[in-house]
Parts: sequence; structure tokens; C-alpha cells
Amino acid sequence: MKTPEPGTILSASGGYEQTNCDFYRVERITATGYLVLQPLAKMECITGDMRGTVMPGEPLPVPAIRRKPEFSNGSFIGCPIQRYSFGAWAKVWSGYPKKVTHYA
Repeated sequence: MKTPEPGTILSASGGYEQTNCDFYRVERITATGYLVLQPLAKMECITGDMRGTVMPGEPLPVPAIRRKPEFSNGSFIGCPIQRYSFGAWAKVWSGYPKKVTHYA
């Protein structure tokens, strides 16, 4: 896949004692090739004790962020996202709910 087009949803997940998942929508691509990403709200469905699934929701009322896309053999593999105290890798969202866990 080449650079994601505007409207493409990216997901980034990671964590240590819990699994977090964030969603972003590609708003535009700058002249220098950076992705402008709008953070999205999450819609969560609790599936058990301290676990659930999330899907992307509406855009959050926060500024968009700019990230450099990374490629391997000409294909988009994601872009780095710094969230919480760890880094995550935003990739094209599969369209399926993402699993999350909660701590306490």
C-alpha cells in the first residue's frame, strides 16, 4: 500500500500492564509527505473483567498531529505515535474491533 489517503483510519495499540488502543484519521498529506492525523474518540464494549473491545468514534476536539510515514519495499508499514509513557506504531486499521485491557 502506498501512502494512506485522507479518510484512512489508523490504529495504534500497546501497553505494559494494560493494552491501550488509539485511533487516528488521516486528514491530509503535506507537501513534504507527512501525514496530518486527527485523533478519534473510542467506542468501547466491555467483554469481561477489565477487558473489552474498541472501535473508532468521532474526531476529538484536539489539534491534529503530524507524523512521518514509514515504508518497507515501497509499502506503508505505519508511523510512530508517542502516547502515555510508551511509543506505539500506527497502522492501517483492519476494520474490526481492537482488544483492550484495563488495570484496576
